[in-house]
Amino acid sequence: MSGGVVGSVNTFASTRMKYKDSNGVNINTVESKGLNIAPVSLDYIAQIGYNSWGLYAKHSPLSMFQSQKGPIIQAVSVGAMLHF
Repeated sequence: MSGGVVGSVNTFASTRMKYKDSNGVNINTVESKGLNIAPVSLDYIAQIGYNSWGLYAKHSPLSMFQSQKGPIIQAVSVGAMLHF
């Protein structure tokens, strides 16, 4: 078992959109400005494992976006791990 806090500094954020328009033309765009991503993030993480298998859960109590510049989004993720 393990648990703790993971902090990170967000130095670059971008979004990529890939789609076909109504004429069937492939469109591929990357947007990197004006996303208002928070410069730092903080995650709580807990892990448990046995032999080669493990489970984890992670929660971000801080919003992904800067204050007053986007919706309040707090990410939660859970998953399984297989160690070789």
